[in-house]
Amino acid sequence: MPKTSKDKLAPKLPVWVVASRRHRLSYAHVQMARELDMNPRKCGTQARQPRSRAVEGAPSGVIETLYEKRFDRSWPERVLSIESLARERKRKDPARREAKAALRAARNAQSAAPEQPRQEGDNTMSEYQWYEFITLDHHLSLEEMEELRSISTRAQITPTRFWNEYHWGDLKADPAKLLARYFDAFLYFANWGSRRFMLRFPAASVDVSQLGAYLPGGSARLNSVGPYVLVDLLIEPEDFQSYDEWFEGARLAALAPLRAELLQGDMSAAYLGWLLAVQTGELARSSREPPVPAGLGELSEPLRALMDFLHIDQDLIAAAAEGSPAVDVDEASLRTWVQTLPPQDKERWLLRAVEAPTHPVGAELRAAFRRHRANNKTKRRTVSSLLARASVLQGERREVEAKRAAEARRRAEAARKQHLSALAREGGKAWARLVRLIEGRKYADAATLTVDLRDAALASGRADDFEKRWEALRKQYSRRRNYLDAVKRRLESRS
Repeated sequence: MPKTSKDKLAPKLPVWVVASRRHRLSYAHVQMARELDMNPRKCGTQARQPRSRAVEGAPSGVIETLYEKRFDRSWPERVLSIESLARERKRKDPARREAKAALRAARNAQSAAPEQPRQEGDNTMSEYQWYEFITLDHHLSLEEMEELRSISTRAQITPTRFWNEYHWGDLKADPAKLLARYFDAFLYFANWGSRRFMLRFPAASVDVSQLGAYLPGGSARLNSVGPYVLVDLLIEPEDFQSYDEWFEGARLAALAPLRAELLQGDMSAAYLGWLLAVQTGELARSSREPPVPAGLGELSEPLRALMDFLHIDQDLIAAAAEGSPAVDVDEASLRTWVQTLPPQDKERWLLRAVEAPTHPVGAELRAAFRRHRANNKTKRRTVSSLLARASVLQGERREVEAKRAAEARRRAEAARKQHLSALAREGGKAWARLVRLIEGRKYADAATLTVDLRDAALASGRADDFEKRWEALRKQYSRRRNYLDAVKRRLESRS
């Protein structure tokens, strides 16, 4: 099969990996399906659409027939493996960036794919997707739960949570619309690397213009849906080999407290969203950062969970934190500020608490206090300067880590040398202990001691003595294959 070094199409690599495994497609069939503009998640069903009713057989055969009909040739002129295509993708390639934007738009569009439960006994590697929604300020009504049940027959639905995992199908709804209508927080994970985290806020409860300054679009967006605004953070995979992983769940609970922090005016989560856009190359290098939140040098547990979930570079965060004030809100200053508010402002806050009893007025007061104390005169750094500083910090961090690793190795080597010296001084007692371990069928410990005795003999110049004892022991226990195999594995692991 001919291979070339370049391919004209922008590949959706991770999902095509899944498609090739599911439908047993060769690299050539993947190439043909992509040229036919087939959806990688639905290529098996697309091959049986009305346009191809006259064609029957496995997906690979259908793809070959459709390809020959459209292009008047039976095989692609050039074929590349998916792995080769991955290596050729360039970070700044405009065509690839357009493809990523199209993928984001498709993810937001309603999917018509039916839910397909996984067949028992089918061990084919499949895609894996996790959708989770929760409420924080309210409970779902029975009517709302019935509406959600009509969307998914297999999802677990409670008055505060909706979640489902998919191996063959997809959610039959737009997550953003579901969030705006029913929930307060959303998390999405796919084993090809896509991750998405969204929060819903009443537009009247947040400073939309302030929040929007941190969310420029693309990977970090702020969307208005009726009376709500949605913070939407998204990553797509750059390298499917790095992101091909499985999700254990229980992540949304760790991220949910970020909503309360944002309601209180702490823009740290939004600033991490802005850093995500910087990291993905979606901002011009001359763009200036929004106001840096206080306390970024010591991330809270929810912020650290967000950093881990979205794979935000730790050195980029460290560079940003250098411009972050250490102190944000101290309770004494907050109380003094509230006490000195003009009477009309106090009355306004009281009326808001009465007129909107479900709104978090306390959080809104704290947000107002943060805006009052904000220092907007701080010099704002450019994307270019932040990236340069992050690169310096990365080099310093790696140097420190290398020194620590070298010191750890030095200590381990010294301890090892001391252990072997003590073992050499034991002489026959150590060999007697080895025999007891073998007789007790403690083969793992016996194998470890055997290798240690060999190393001790080499270090003390008594290799010949070890070989004689070892040969006799091996003959004596020649039928203890588990022991001998364990010794062999230990020796191979050290070679």
